Amino acid sequence: MAAICGVVFGTAHTTSVILVSGTVLSVCTNLFSSTYHIYQSEIFPTEVRATAIDCVTRSHAPPARCSRSPG
Repeated sequence: MAAICGVVFGTAHTTSVILVSGTVLSVCTNLFSSTYHIYQSEIFPTEVRATAIDCVTRSHAPPARCSRSPG
C-alpha cells in the first residue's frame, strides 16, 4: 500500500491527488514504524538493542566499541 501511494505521490500532477496520496503514505509509514519498533523489542535482547542504540546515537564512539559482540 505504501509503495503504491509513494509512486502515485511521486507522479501526481494535481493538488488533490498529492494531498490524498501524501496523507495515506504518511499514515502507512508511521504505522509501519510504530509496529516495527514494538516488534523489534520482542526479537532482540535488551543488551543487543542497547549496544546498537549507543553506537547509532554516539557519533564520536570508536568503531571498536560498536563492533564487539555483547557478553
